[in-house]
Amino acid sequence: MADNLSSSADGGSFHGDELDEYRQVYLDETDEELESLVQALLTLEEDPQNGNALNEAFRLLHTMKGTSGLMGYLGVSELTHQLESRFEKIRSHEETLTRELMNLVLKATDFLRTFIEELRKGGNPSDDASALIEELNRLGQAPAAVSTAPAKSVPSPSTRTLGGAFRVRVKFIAGLQLADLKARLILARLANLGEVIGSEPSIEDVTSLDDLTQFTILFSSDRDAAEIRKIASVDGVESIEILPGLMEMAVEERRPPAVEISQDSFSPPAVMESIVTPAPQTDAEITPDLPPEAETARRAAAETVRVEVHRLDRLMNLTGELLVTNAHFAQLTQEMLPLFKRGSFNSKVKDLSDRLRQRLSGLPGQGGSRGPTDLLAEFAEDLDLLERLTVRWEEGRSRFTQIAETVDQLSRVSNNLQKRVLDTRMVPVGPLFNRFKRVVRDLAAERDKQVQLVIRGERTELDKRMIDELGDPLLHLMRNSIDHGLETSSERQRLGKPEVGTIVLEAAHRGNNVFIQISDDGAGLNIAKIRQRILERGLLSSAELETYSESQIVDFIWRPGFSTAKQITDISGRGVGMDIVKNRISELSGSIEVRTEAQRGTTFSIRLPLTLAIIRSLMIRFHEGIYSIPLDDVREIVFMPWDRIHTVHHRQTIEVRGQFIPLARMDTIFTWNDLSATSQATGPTATLAAETNSAPTHGVNVVILQSSGRTLGLCVDELLGGANIVIKSLTENFKNIFGLSGASVKGDGTVCLMLDTAAIFELAARQTKAPSSASPERVS
Repeated sequence: MADNLSSSADGGSFHGDELDEYRQVYLDETDEELESLVQALLTLEEDPQNGNALNEAFRLLHTMKGTSGLMGYLGVSELTHQLESRFEKIRSHEETLTRELMNLVLKATDFLRTFIEELRKGGNPSDDASALIEELNRLGQAPAAVSTAPAKSVPSPSTRTLGGAFRVRVKFIAGLQLADLKARLILARLANLGEVIGSEPSIEDVTSLDDLTQFTILFSSDRDAAEIRKIASVDGVESIEILPGLMEMAVEERRPPAVEISQDSFSPPAVMESIVTPAPQTDAEITPDLPPEAETARRAAAETVRVEVHRLDRLMNLTGELLVTNAHFAQLTQEMLPLFKRGSFNSKVKDLSDRLRQRLSGLPGQGGSRGPTDLLAEFAEDLDLLERLTVRWEEGRSRFTQIAETVDQLSRVSNNLQKRVLDTRMVPVGPLFNRFKRVVRDLAAERDKQVQLVIRGERTELDKRMIDELGDPLLHLMRNSIDHGLETSSERQRLGKPEVGTIVLEAAHRGNNVFIQISDDGAGLNIAKIRQRILERGLLSSAELETYSESQIVDFIWRPGFSTAKQITDISGRGVGMDIVKNRISELSGSIEVRTEAQRGTTFSIRLPLTLAIIRSLMIRFHEGIYSIPLDDVREIVFMPWDRIHTVHHRQTIEVRGQFIPLARMDTIFTWNDLSATSQATGPTATLAAETNSAPTHGVNVVILQSSGRTLGLCVDELLGGANIVIKSLTENFKNIFGLSGASVKGDGTVCLMLDTAAIFELAARQTKAPSSASPERVS
């Protein structure tokens, strides 16, 4: 039977451009429905008596069956129909939800997710689910054929059932795009609950209307009003009225035969050219008793509009350009400010006064040779000039004040716009975190371990782009915690630990950053094994290893190919992945730290900026170039005299409040375009050795950086202050340069490169391993 229903993923009910529009909505809604379905299933697994979760799973399967059939994906429609039928039996207590059935249903969601992902990539995947349906049949008696009648629900005593024919009046929000698509999807959904008799406007007219604000469906079903409302409440719906149809007999006489909805054709039903409207006095809305929170959620959903991410990206780019332009205006006002200071004007007035006194000294009786008439004429001209200068200065001062106020207003508008645009890109991390419930469930069963996942801070918001990129790194950390970190139940009992291991996935918002932690209560990292593997691979000598702290030794887990696992599994153990995790986090302008304690567990802490678009940075100058450093990576800035720079183990070091901090010089760790060669000629940090004989008051600016619990002092030529940097992607010639993470354009049009803090630490470490003979040393 499934073979007969299988079809290629071509959307058999639609054609051309119409298909593309419908497919995108289908993909978005099915994605959300699959996420909700998995969450409902996992809830049922923990609490099999949870009626809300059971009804939600049934509703989602029912919806996916109808929309998939409407799109022509009949194999998917048949699979969801079979699952729906099994859940109908569970709802009516004819069958129980066993572990085997739950595993098969989750396997079916994997099939559906893969199918959706392939469709989204533009592929043409097969929707043949016959193998899954056969497995389902082997677990129990499955329905033999697809029924065209709606599945019977089991209403609670408090549920109001409608029965007979009635009208569903749907009103869309003003200016809704693709309203005709929403109308057809609502029709398709209702067709699976009962019989759609007709609609006004007709389905043929709906697609030709430019502005569809509402439409009415004549509908017959025995379902309750709450369920109908829920099915019809798609994105963009403002309100739904369910009106009794008291003239069913008249409608029955006038309407043409209804088109039967069959599994072979989930096309929208044929509709009447018109509908007989009941008398006005009968238009009493049937309103089921909904809890206030449900009504609030419905209204919130009606006010939500889907926006493609690339549209937000373009809006953010325009906001960035506005910020750059605003910065240019601010720079111009700063440059013009000296021109309108009173000091400049007063100097001109004093100069004119001196000239007047000199000329007056030439009057008769004052030793002058010219006549009084000539002198008075010159005097009058100078007075006129003085008056004109005074008027122009006052006008200019007044205009400049207006310009400064306008620029200040523009700054406030730009900042508010930036915040609002960022808000549109922010989404809760909850949906991302909830995906890992399934991962933990399956991996724990595979490794014969008992694991519970605790999620906290799921309402914390993060940039949508970052959410999309975080899935793989978090997945790898989660898999490692289960495979390597947590012990088996028997081992935990022997150690006096709870039999069930715990993984905590937590997010929190602090300042301009979001912190994500993954912690477990397992065995912790084996420091001795890490030391042994470092020596075996020749990464350090025994003597060098003795100088490393425990946190520095733990950092070796981020090296490519580094692993302490004795046995390679399909989950982990090959040493592939942890370096990718760190690189991916670095690409997101974030950092990751690890803390571990023997027999108490391991915690991975990820710090991420709220958004990748705009980052607050410290601007520095080195030679002729301007660079930026993320301000969150800057601990402090100090001016260090030359005589306070020491050399410890061939490395220059400074002491700040009792802490010794290693120094790095940009002319030695960065070699872009022979920068190290040119840097020997100019710049205060070019050769520290040449400055050691200078007076103690001379020194160098040091930016103290912090990352993953480490500190490093970076010597720079000049500090230019802080600024909001609008991050731009690097061109091909810069993309592969180690040490750069992005670029930006300043207000005056010059380009500044953003330094990668993690790369600075690694470059400095390389310099420590192989000290250059040209490196100056200072021994004091």
